[in-house]
Amino acid sequence: MDWVYGETMPKCFPDDHFISDLADALVYVHDLLPNGRPATNMFKIANSLNEHENWFTNEAVEEFNKIRNDLTGCVVLHGDLWNENIIIEDGKFKALIDWEHSQMGDPHWEFRMIRRFIGWDGLEKLLFRYNCSSGRMLKFSHVKTLDKLALCHQHNF
Repeated sequence: MDWVYGETMPKCFPDDHFISDLADALVYVHDLLPNGRPATNMFKIANSLNEHENWFTNEAVEEFNKIRNDLTGCVVLHGDLWNENIIIEDGKFKALIDWEHSQMGDPHWEFRMIRRFIGWDGLEKLLFRYNCSSGRMLKFSHVKTLDKLALCHQHNF
């Protein structure tokens, strides 16, 4: 393991060059060989939220159930993609750190948290660049649903 110099990404960082570099890095990660990583907990989270009284959580689960059958991809995921796990140097993407949550799963799951730091417009740009570079066709609406599901799980609505 090598030491990576730089600083963690600021909380709001929708720079186009950064987004392009992050997309390329995620394409690289998602093309790695599995190497015994556990499966994502995406379906387990959705199932655990299935019977809540909160309208927001019920709506999130309902939306998830509509896309559940589309989430069949199986790639290596970093698993914890947020600003504190992204290293930048001189405003440019440098590395992803903290791989203890790496897992196997559908690539849509990877993008669920990053929009909180690059915004919805940044997420659309990231997905566009990622899709162009990877040949995959991830859907913005699916990531939006998974973000909602993750928020419900995180806050135990």
